[in-house]
Amino acid sequence: MSYQSITVRPVAGSLGAEISGIDLATPLSNTAAAEIRRAFVENLVLFFRDQRLTPEQHLAFSRLFGRLCRMPYIKHMADYPDIIAVLKEADEAKISTFGNAWHSDFSFLEEPPLGSILYAREGAEPWRRYALRQYVRGP
Repeated sequence: MSYQSITVRPVAGSLGAEISGIDLATPLSNTAAAEIRRAFVENLVLFFRDQRLTPEQHLAFSRLFGRLCRMPYIKHMADYPDIIAVLKEADEAKISTFGNAWHSDFSFLEEPPLGSILYAREGAEPWRRYALRQYVRGP
Protein backbone atom coordinates (compact mmCIF):
# COMPACT_ATOMS: atom_id res chain seq x y z
CA MET A 1 0.00 0.00 0.00
CA SER A 2 1.49 3.36 -0.98
CA TYR A 3 1.72 6.55 1.04
CA GLN A 4 0.18 9.86 -0.03
CA SER A 5 1.63 12.30 2.54
CA ILE A 6 5.07 10.90 3.31
CA THR A 7 7.94 9.06 1.69
CA VAL A 8 9.04 5.86 3.43
CA ARG A 9 12.49 4.43 2.67
CA PRO A 10 13.47 1.20 4.47
CA VAL A 11 16.98 1.38 5.95
CA ALA A 12 17.44 -2.31 6.74
CA GLY A 13 15.91 -5.59 5.70
CA SER A 14 13.30 -6.00 8.40
CA LEU A 15 13.60 -3.06 10.78
CA GLY A 16 13.59 0.68 10.39
CA ALA A 17 12.61 3.27 7.81
CA GLU A 18 13.51 6.87 7.11
CA ILE A 19 10.49 9.13 6.69
CA SER A 20 10.75 12.27 4.55
CA GLY A 21 8.45 14.79 2.95
CA ILE A 22 6.94 15.90 6.25
CA ASP A 23 7.59 18.73 8.71
CA LEU A 24 6.81 17.48 12.21
CA ALA A 25 6.81 21.06 13.54
CA THR A 26 3.55 21.79 11.73
CA PRO A 27 0.13 20.38 12.59
CA LEU A 28 -0.26 17.12 10.69
CA SER A 29 -3.30 16.21 8.66
CA ASN A 30 -5.27 13.16 9.74
CA THR A 31 -3.98 11.38 6.64
CA ALA A 32 -0.33 12.17 7.44
CA ALA A 33 -0.75 11.11 11.08
CA ALA A 34 -2.39 7.83 10.04
CA GLU A 35 0.38 7.15 7.51
CA ILE A 36 3.11 7.78 10.10
CA ARG A 37 1.39 5.37 12.50
CA ARG A 38 1.09 2.78 9.71
CA ALA A 39 4.77 3.24 8.79
CA PHE A 40 5.64 2.65 12.46
CA VAL A 41 3.62 -0.59 12.58
CA GLU A 42 5.21 -1.78 9.33
CA ASN A 43 8.82 -0.77 10.14
CA LEU A 44 9.00 -0.72 13.97
CA VAL A 45 11.58 2.10 14.04
CA LEU A 46 11.23 5.43 12.22
CA PHE A 47 13.84 8.10 11.51
CA PHE A 48 12.96 11.69 10.61
CA ARG A 49 15.94 13.79 9.50
CA ASP A 50 16.40 17.54 9.75
CA GLN A 51 13.47 18.26 12.04
CA ARG A 52 13.43 21.32 14.32
CA LEU A 53 10.96 20.84 17.16
CA THR A 54 10.06 22.84 20.22
CA PRO A 55 9.16 20.81 23.30
CA GLU A 56 5.47 21.54 22.59
CA GLN A 57 5.82 20.22 19.01
CA HIS A 58 7.69 17.16 20.28
CA LEU A 59 4.82 16.43 22.67
CA ALA A 60 2.18 17.00 19.98
CA PHE A 61 3.94 14.51 17.70
CA SER A 62 4.33 12.02 20.56
CA ARG A 63 0.61 12.13 21.30
CA LEU A 64 -0.12 10.84 17.79
CA PHE A 65 0.82 7.41 19.16
CA GLY A 66 -1.33 7.53 22.30
CA ARG A 67 -1.26 8.57 25.91
CA LEU A 68 2.14 9.63 27.23
CA CYS A 69 3.71 7.71 30.10
CA ARG A 70 5.30 9.77 32.90
CA MET A 71 8.19 8.41 34.90
CA PRO A 72 7.96 10.16 38.29
CA TYR A 73 11.32 8.84 39.53
CA ILE A 74 13.31 10.18 36.54
CA LYS A 75 14.15 13.87 36.33
CA HIS A 76 12.28 15.51 33.47
CA MET A 77 12.84 18.76 31.63
CA ALA A 78 11.84 21.86 33.56
CA ASP A 79 8.27 22.78 32.62
CA TYR A 80 7.84 19.55 30.58
CA PRO A 81 7.12 16.56 32.84
CA ASP A 82 6.57 14.31 29.81
CA ILE A 83 10.05 14.87 28.34
CA ILE A 84 13.19 13.31 29.80
CA ALA A 85 16.44 14.95 28.72
CA VAL A 86 19.07 12.30 28.01
CA LEU A 87 22.35 14.16 28.37
CA LYS A 88 26.04 13.45 28.52
CA GLU A 89 28.42 16.36 28.27
CA ALA A 90 31.87 16.05 26.71
CA ASP A 91 33.56 16.51 30.09
CA GLU A 92 31.61 13.54 31.49
CA ALA A 93 33.45 10.94 29.44
CA LYS A 94 34.41 8.86 32.47
CA ILE A 95 31.34 9.54 34.56
CA SER A 96 28.46 7.09 34.50
CA THR A 97 25.43 9.23 33.72
CA PHE A 98 21.85 8.62 32.73
CA GLY A 99 22.77 9.45 29.14
CA ASN A 100 25.67 7.00 29.13
CA ALA A 101 23.65 3.79 29.02
CA TRP A 102 20.12 5.02 28.50
CA HIS A 103 17.38 2.76 27.26
CA SER A 104 13.61 2.86 27.55
CA ASP A 105 12.78 -0.49 29.06
CA PHE A 106 9.69 0.05 31.17
CA SER A 107 8.37 -3.47 30.63
CA PHE A 108 7.92 -3.87 34.38
CA LEU A 109 4.92 -1.52 34.24
CA GLU A 110 1.44 -3.03 34.17
CA GLU A 111 0.84 -1.09 30.95
CA PRO A 112 4.24 -0.33 29.38
CA PRO A 113 4.52 2.45 26.80
CA LEU A 114 4.39 1.69 23.09
CA GLY A 115 7.90 3.07 22.60
CA SER A 116 10.06 6.15 22.87
CA ILE A 117 10.44 9.17 20.65
CA LEU A 118 14.01 10.41 20.71
CA TYR A 119 14.90 13.84 19.40
CA ALA A 120 18.65 14.41 18.99
CA ARG A 121 19.43 18.09 19.29
CA GLU A 122 23.19 17.65 19.33
CA GLY A 123 25.62 14.88 18.63
CA ALA A 124 28.72 14.15 16.66
CA GLU A 125 27.91 12.80 13.21
CA PRO A 126 30.04 9.63 13.60
CA TRP A 127 28.13 8.85 16.81
CA ARG A 128 24.79 9.27 15.04
CA ARG A 129 25.81 6.93 12.23
CA TYR A 130 27.08 4.37 14.75
CA ALA A 131 23.94 4.60 16.89
CA LEU A 132 21.70 4.18 13.86
CA ARG A 133 23.72 1.22 12.57
CA GLN A 134 23.73 -0.47 15.99
CA TYR A 135 20.05 0.15 16.58
CA VAL A 136 18.94 -1.06 13.18
CA ARG A 137 21.38 -3.93 12.60
CA GLY A 138 22.34 -4.94 16.12
CA PRO A 139 25.85 -5.45 17.51
